Amino acid sequence: MVNQYWDELYLYVKKEADGRWLGIELVGKDPDIFLQECDDFTEICTWRSQGPECEYYDPMLLIRLFIISWAKSLHGTTSWLKAQLLIYATDFQFKQPALRQLYTLFLESDKPLLRQLELTANDKNGLAQKSLVTAAESVLDEYQKRCEKLNRQYCGEQRCWQDTDWFSSTSLEASLLRGSRKLRRSKDRNFNCYLAELFIAAIVVKEFYPESPLLHSLAIMPLRFPVSFDYSEHYFQRELLHFCLQQRGNRFLFEQLSRLAPEDFLYLCSKTTFTLSEGELLVRYFDEFYPDDELIGCSHTKAEYLQCFIDLGLIDPKLENANTVNGR
Repeated sequence: MVNQYWDELYLYVKKEADGRWLGIELVGKDPDIFLQECDDFTEICTWRSQGPECEYYDPMLLIRLFIISWAKSLHGTTSWLKAQLLIYATDFQFKQPALRQLYTLFLESDKPLLRQLELTANDKNGLAQKSLVTAAESVLDEYQKRCEKLNRQYCGEQRCWQDTDWFSSTSLEASLLRGSRKLRRSKDRNFNCYLAELFIAAIVVKEFYPESPLLHSLAIMPLRFPVSFDYSEHYFQRELLHFCLQQRGNRFLFEQLSRLAPEDFLYLCSKTTFTLSEGELLVRYFDEFYPDDELIGCSHTKAEYLQCFIDLGLIDPKLENANTVNGR
């Protein structure tokens, strides 16, 4: 369920900020967030060894290794894990030959891909930067059009995409377009086949055209449609949000608070550093944007978010306690 995914993101950030949870202890009820965010691949391998059902997530791990190998060599645990995952290499399909060639380069070597591109730039059979960027932008543009089309199709209509039936009445439920759920599954399978190409395209554009408005647009685009079962669209968007944060600095958080899911906002806060005055200003902005002490996002109160901000070092706990006493 989507709510559980967002809840897992909140809990993952909270556990990391708390500092008492390590490695495999960060795994929640759903392992998606752990596998997408954990940087300790020894712990990931430990989790993966717990049962054959864990292999379901291996294609996503292969994408994560590609992301790492863009600028760094794979060695030790990551190199070993990649060798185990090669069996899933053919799960992904490519529409752009240049991106397929880059993916093949990753499968054949543990060396940094960016370095390999630089070394082969003048070779007859090497990958030219221009052709890579053109292919990557084509993939990202197609993905954006897909999201825009699905947003128009569902128009934020919750009845069409709830995990639980909207009505208990069979006749009323039948009146809704429940056939869209079958369509959703078909589309999701097709989408997941091209997931590696999408991530590779984003990496290429981030490297060679970092100021791309397309990247920024995809980062803040609302997703008002049923996402894939692994929430891959949310993971992809979170990667782009993190990139935008790195590019634009902390002002990006001030600019985009109203657009971001509160769990994404908390996640981004955990990925940057603030001066104390800057952190207090951002938390005050968050406090004013959510004026009532009620549930924010899926299942957590504003007070819980404020405690997370304290754990992340955005605000001085003494100052926060004083504000609470004074009835802020």
